[in-house]
This record gives sequence, C-alpha cells and structure tokens, in this order.
Amino acid sequence: MDDRMNDVIDEVQKRLGEEYEVKRVEVMKNNDTKLKGIQVRKKDMNVAKICYWTSESVDEIVAVINRSLFPKFDCEINLEKLKDRIVYTLVNANSNKSRLKTIPYRMLEGTDLAITYKLIIDIDFNATASSDVTNALMEHLKVTENDLYTFATKNTQKLYAPSIMSLTDIVSKIDSQSQEDVSNIPETILY
Repeated sequence: MDDRMNDVIDEVQKRLGEEYEVKRVEVMKNNDTKLKGIQVRKKDMNVAKICYWTSESVDEIVAVINRSLFPKFDCEINLEKLKDRIVYTLVNANSNKSRLKTIPYRMLEGTDLAITYKLIIDIDFNATASSDVTNALMEHLKVTENDLYTFATKNTQKLYAPSIMSLTDIVSKIDSQSQEDVSNIPETILY
C-alpha cells in the first residue's frame, strides 16, 4: 500500500504542478484513530487540504482536490487574527489519551469528557474546515489554556448557537417543500 500511495503522490504532484506541494501525512483523529492522507498545499498559502487515503485512483484524488476549493483562509499565524476563530469540542478522554498529549485541554468536571480546541478555517453550508489547536500553536500564540477557553466559550456560542425550529420548517427548508406536504410531522425538534 505504501508503494501505491507513493506512486499516487508522485502522479498528483505531476498533474498539479510546481505551485503545489504534495506529501504523505499521518493525522491523529478522534478516539486516537490515525489516518494516512495525502496533503496538498499551494506553496503560497498557510493552509493545506488533506485527502484521506482510501486507495482511490489518481483521477479520483485529483477530482476531489479540484472540486473542493482550498479554504478561504490565509493569514499570519498571530493571536489577533485567530482568536475569533477558536472554538471548543468535547472528546472522550479515555479514548483520546495519545491525542491529548499533543493538544491543550481541560476536563469537564464530573465527566470523562475533555474540552479541546479547534481553529475554524472556513464554514459553509456543507462543511467546516478546521484544525486542532496544538500545544505548539498555543505556545506560538503565547496564550494559556485558560485564554483558549475564554476565546472558545465566546466563539462557540456565536458560531454554533443552538436554535429551535419545528421539524416542518427544517424539512421544508431542506426539501423546499410547502408546509402542506409535511403537515403530519411533529412540531418541535432541537438541533
């Protein structure tokens, strides 16, 4: 598999050209799951795109790269530019022991959940591009975990504010159907 992945990386590099850097990466995901991927970065950008390795053909990988645009984020890595993009997530501490060694976190009192931090790179209707805030990034920004928690509390509430909508409204919004077509659906759901 490694030889095949190297062949694919070489071919993707050839097709994308000199303005891109294409390389193999291993990313620690939730529950200490390690995924192999192909990272593609425009050489003049601070962010990269990772296509996780599932043995696709070169054509499939290049198609994925071409149809999903690079995130609309490219700035200096400094606190002023990033502090409004930091949010928190919850992960099971026992299932993420290795990952928690590399990222700042705090335990949620009375639970086995750890509060971790993400840097939101881009949000659109279909997806969110984000990256873990690592211990190295925290040190680079010269902030404490307490600072991250303060930023994340404000930003998470703003960016991911809960809302209550009727299921009828949700279905109508998704399917662009009229209220009459979904009249038998219960009225309230929290999402």
